[in-house]
Amino acid sequence: MVHFVSMSCIRSGMKLQLLVVLAVALTAASCSREVRDHAGILPYVERVLADTSSSVYASSRQFSAHPEKGVIAVVGRAEDVIRVTETLLTADNHDNISGRREPDLLPDFAGETVQSFLDMANTPYSGYADNANELFLRELNVHHLLSALDTVCLANPYDSASAVRKMRAKVVIFATSYASAYGMADVDTLLRRSACPVRAISPLGSMVNQAVRSAAGPMNIAIWADNDKARGGVYSSSMPALFREVGAENAEYQTFVLYEDEFTSDRTAWDRLIAFLDMYLVSDSVKPLSAIFIDDPNVSVSLMRDAIEALKLSTGDDLLPYRNILREDFVLLDPAGCMAEDCYSYLRKADAFTHKVAYPENMIYFTAPDYDYPGAGFDSDGQFAPAFRYGRAASRDEAAFNLVKMSDRFFPDSLMQFMETEAPKTFSLYVR
Repeated sequence: MVHFVSMSCIRSGMKLQLLVVLAVALTAASCSREVRDHAGILPYVERVLADTSSSVYASSRQFSAHPEKGVIAVVGRAEDVIRVTETLLTADNHDNISGRREPDLLPDFAGETVQSFLDMANTPYSGYADNANELFLRELNVHHLLSALDTVCLANPYDSASAVRKMRAKVVIFATSYASAYGMADVDTLLRRSACPVRAISPLGSMVNQAVRSAAGPMNIAIWADNDKARGGVYSSSMPALFREVGAENAEYQTFVLYEDEFTSDRTAWDRLIAFLDMYLVSDSVKPLSAIFIDDPNVSVSLMRDAIEALKLSTGDDLLPYRNILREDFVLLDPAGCMAEDCYSYLRKADAFTHKVAYPENMIYFTAPDYDYPGAGFDSDGQFAPAFRYGRAASRDEAAFNLVKMSDRFFPDSLMQFMETEAPKTFSLYVR
C-alpha cells in the first residue's frame, strides 16, 4: 500500500486521530498502479543472444580472461547517476588490503574508472508507466547494458560519423529504481544465458541484499519514496520478486510518500523523520521496522542518519512510540551506499579490481536523440517530443538514441550547478 501525506499537513504535536484520517483519506485517493506480469523473455533479448558478435559476447570473452580490465558504468537519470558516481569516487568503508569494513584513508575504488551515463534522451522514466509502455522501458534498460559493454560512442550528437573509443564495463550499475522493476530481470537473463561475467546492480536489489544481511529476524521495511516512483508501480512490480530471490518470502514492506510544498523550507531532518514515522504509526501494520529504504532524492541521507541517532538517544516519554518502531537491528539504507557495497563485494570476490594505486577517475557520457531516426519527433530544445519518447514500440532493435562523450559544449548549466552542489568530487574531476 502507498500512503500519501503532505508535509504541510503535519505539525508538531498533531493528534494521532487526525493523522489517521489524513492517511486513510489520502491513501484511498491515491492511484496505485496494478502489478503487471513481466514474465517471459523479451524478443529483443532473444535476438541479442542469437548474435554471437554482439557486445555482450565480446565482454564475456574479455573478462573471462582478464577480469581486472574494464570500468564501472553507472546508467540512468542524470541526477541519480551523479549521486551514485560521487559515492563511488569518495567511499572509504573498507581496508583495501584485507577487505575488512574499516576505513584506510584510501578510496575503496582506488585505481578504478567510473563511466557516468546520463540518460538525458529518455527521461523521466515515469512517462513510460503513465503511458502503459513499460515494455519499451524494459528494452531500454537492455540497450543501456549493451551501450555500457560496447567500445564505441559518438563525440558529437549531430554527427553519426564522429565515433570514438571507450572502455567496456565490467560492472553496470543502474542508478534509478525504475530499472529494478522494468528491465533488471531481462538484463540478468541476457548476462546469464550469454555466460557473461559482467555484474548488473540495481538500487532496490542492493538495498534488499543489505537488509537481509543486517536483519536478525523477518524483515519489515518502510520505503521512503517519491511520488514519481510510487505511482509508477516500481515497488509493487519488484519487491515481491526481490524477496523471493533472497529467500525472504515472509518479508513485509510498505511504501510512503511525503509531499513537499512551499511551506517546508524550514523543515528540519528531524521534522521530516517524525512526519514519516507518524505515517507509519497510522498504517496497516505497525510492527517494529528492520529497515527504512530512502528512495527519495529530496531526502538527505546523512542528515536523516543523524536524526535517527538523535531519536535512539532520546529519553522523553513523548518520543517512546517512535523509538519503539525501530528494532534493535534497524538500519537506514540508501541506494547509492548499498550499490557501492555490492559493487565492492563483487569486484573483490571476482578479483576484478585493477589493483592500481591511484585515485578513482571519472568519465561522463550522455544519451542524445538520433536526429536521423525516421519519424522521430522533437521539441524546441532538440529533445524527443513526449509523444515520440513514450510511444516508441519495443522489439524494433533500435532505441533511436546514441551514447555521446560529454564535453562543455553539451553539458547543461543546470546540471553543472547540480553537480557542483551535490557531487563536488565528481565536479572537480570533470572540470579538471
